[in-house]
Amino acid sequence: MGVLDIVGIEDERHPDIGHAPQRLETRRGDPYDRAPLFELDALAKDIGEAALLHDVGKAYTPVEVLQKPGKLSPDEWEIIKRHPEDGARIILRSGGQMEFAAVVAYEHHLTWQGGGYPELRYPRRPHPVSQLVQICDVFDALRTERPFRGPWPVEKIFRYFSELSGTDLNPEVLAGFQNMLLQQGVQAGEDALAAPSEDADDEASSESEAAGEPSGEAAGGSDEPSHAPSS
Repeated sequence: MGVLDIVGIEDERHPDIGHAPQRLETRRGDPYDRAPLFELDALAKDIGEAALLHDVGKAYTPVEVLQKPGKLSPDEWEIIKRHPEDGARIILRSGGQMEFAAVVAYEHHLTWQGGGYPELRYPRRPHPVSQLVQICDVFDALRTERPFRGPWPVEKIFRYFSELSGTDLNPEVLAGFQNMLLQQGVQAGEDALAAPSEDADDEASSESEAAGEPSGEAAGGSDEPSHAPSS
């Protein structure tokens, strides 16, 4: 049984939903993996499941909104913002013991300082695992080609992370994530991790402005700097 079968979802309209099972298979062959996923302790397994299912609520988002090549309208943006709550409901209705995954699905667009969405009556910081999943989600979203933009180089993502550190993203968790990538020598073609160039901020700002991104969206928005201001 696949990961999405657990919650009764069969949807490949969006890369954050459709390729969750494929990511699981890829992870099994990861040379940096110290142990097979299913041999890890229960907490690590719960974290892995939560990460894989964090965007499952997008199964209820119209495909024309998910794959729109341009800027989202205010109404479309409100539709996108429903997916954390939809995801938590889907997971809780599955009948399995997946409350932890439901929390992460609900919180993965809450910022470290309590902003983002869904809007909370009493702002608070999200669960530490939600903070970690959020960082991974932003990195993965920006490294993945979308209908409305190509993948960002790692160097550019690191510069973008520096803008969000301490506000939208937990600086300690972010530093650990970046150090992990450095230790693994993450590269993509000619794109090796290096000291950020001085004009990287200007490039990111120009792309964001051209796409009409709301500020901080990659961390607290639709996880796509291009879609509004990542999943």
